[in-house]
Amino acid sequence: MLGGASCAFLAGPWTGRDPIQHLIAACLIGLGIALWLATVTFMKRTGERPA
Repeated sequence: MLGGASCAFLAGPWTGRDPIQHLIAACLIGLGIALWLATVTFMKRTGERPA
């Protein structure tokens, strides 16, 4: 949770970075969330307990 929040903060427009970097950061955060959801779904289907 802390890592995701810090990534979201550093990806904000208040950092003064080029807008394309914000798009890349948003895509990477979205990819991380999608992989997390896929892992949780897979573990539930196989009967394992997510950590």
